[in-house]
Amino acid sequence: TKYRENLIVQGRLSGELDLPLTVGNMVSDFQAKVAREDALRRRKLDNRIEWMVMTAMSSGVLAYDDGKIQFSVDYSRPAGQQAQAPSGALFDAGTTHDPIGEILAVQEFMYDTYGVRITRAMTSRKVINSFMNSDRFVARSGLVNVTGSDPVDLNYIMDGWGSQAALAVVERATGVSFIEYDSVYRTRPVGSTTITNNRFFPQNRI
Repeated sequence: TKYRENLIVQGRLSGELDLPLTVGNMVSDFQAKVAREDALRRRKLDNRIEWMVMTAMSSGVLAYDDGKIQFSVDYSRPAGQQAQAPSGALFDAGTTHDPIGEILAVQEFMYDTYGVRITRAMTSRKVINSFMNSDRFVARSGLVNVTGSDPVDLNYIMDGWGSQAALAVVERATGVSFIEYDSVYRTRPVGSTTITNNRFFPQNRI
């Protein structure tokens, strides 16, 4: 409405009064403002769609309640196929986890249940980085830890060892290609200068 009014005022003042400069600026800036707001709305919409997809995939349920809009969708994923804790410390600083064995077990379960072979997996960099901490790789290196001493850290013993090297070993052993996914959307409360990064997908899941 304001844009249309400015066009009318600009047309009436043109050539009659020495004022069109201000009105003209308001009209010309309007299209740029619309473009900026349109881009912002598009980003928010894309973020919302991404949130819906990733939340449903991760938890099997999509629920939303902002006080005005409320809905809940349960995709009826079987309880045994919801997020299951690994047998070892796969997602923390521990060394007792078995990344290859855990992934092979899931592959076998899905093939026996549905005849589907898993070939791709999405996870965070934190999980990928945890692969190299597995004590299974210490055994692979041929190094034996002395009882009572600090754990063997291959990063400081073997040149070229690291998260990507461990990931390559896991991918070759399981046939699963990993997709690193750490996307976030940013929020900032009104009146605050603190920006929060919110993950679309949990950091501790595959």
